[in-house]
Amino acid sequence: MKLTLEKDGRRYSFQTEKGMDLSISMNPKGPRAWYVEPMRIEPVRTEQFLGSVAEGGAVNFRDVYFNPHGHGTHTENVGHIIDTDVPVVNSISSSHFFAKVITLELRRKDAMQGALQGSAKGASQDLPQDLSQNLETGASQDLPQDLSQNLETVASQDLPQDLSQNLETVASQGDWVVDEDSLEGFDLNVEALIIRTKPNDHSKTNRQYSGTNFPYLTLGAMQRIVDAGVQHLLVDLPSVDREEDGGALAAHHLFWNVPAEPNFQKTITELIYVPNEISDGDYILNLQVSNFANDAAPSRPMLFDLMEE
Repeated sequence: MKLTLEKDGRRYSFQTEKGMDLSISMNPKGPRAWYVEPMRIEPVRTEQFLGSVAEGGAVNFRDVYFNPHGHGTHTENVGHIIDTDVPVVNSISSSHFFAKVITLELRRKDAMQGALQGSAKGASQDLPQDLSQNLETGASQDLPQDLSQNLETVASQDLPQDLSQNLETVASQGDWVVDEDSLEGFDLNVEALIIRTKPNDHSKTNRQYSGTNFPYLTLGAMQRIVDAGVQHLLVDLPSVDREEDGGALAAHHLFWNVPAEPNFQKTITELIYVPNEISDGDYILNLQVSNFANDAAPSRPMLFDLMEE
């Protein structure tokens, strides 16, 4: 089937049967983050019923145990970081969006530096060696007041021993990030931005991210995305923020404009996989999100080649 769309006086079309799936299957061997246990799919068993045909039951009837943020591709909205329950499906205003795929090389930054600096220029400044001082320096940047206080608290609070050791190790190794310079030269003026990071291979579909200090977006990079007007951001990472940041979630706050004026129409989709066969460029995105009454839900982003008529 061929569908036709119009935008800004121009006419486009795409073939519905030629979609490219960017989602990672939610399965017991799939990717995991945030220290969640593997997802489980188990037959319902009672004295009167067995939900497994293989074991003699009449039907397959299974319970599924998972966390949308930690297992597989998921889409989230501002309800993730505010005290109001906002089902993520409420933030999907259309079935299709004009989208762009870009591929970015990760860059090495000093630990916590990229997460806290608001620009590439700031990220190049020399920061104190001590991680606590790094955090305090980041907190002095022009951030919303509650974020600054949160970052200052991180530097002074008593962290669990394993977390403290992890941060100390990470501090000596540096972070891999998408920063403002990574986005240089890209036209980000699009409804949905899809970021593929390099190196890119099929291991992203079953990678265990917990405790790895996985790559993330700096505030400078996120500011460029916000300034471009991106409404739906899709990344092949477990989060747009650093794994351990003391709960600041600064990039999330910046994207959704929290606390100043929370944006309820924007979404972030994490843990996607963009195969290398898909070229950078313009597409139509069909963002399919499960109707869960929750801030995040499993999702299936589908890409379609865009043809101008």
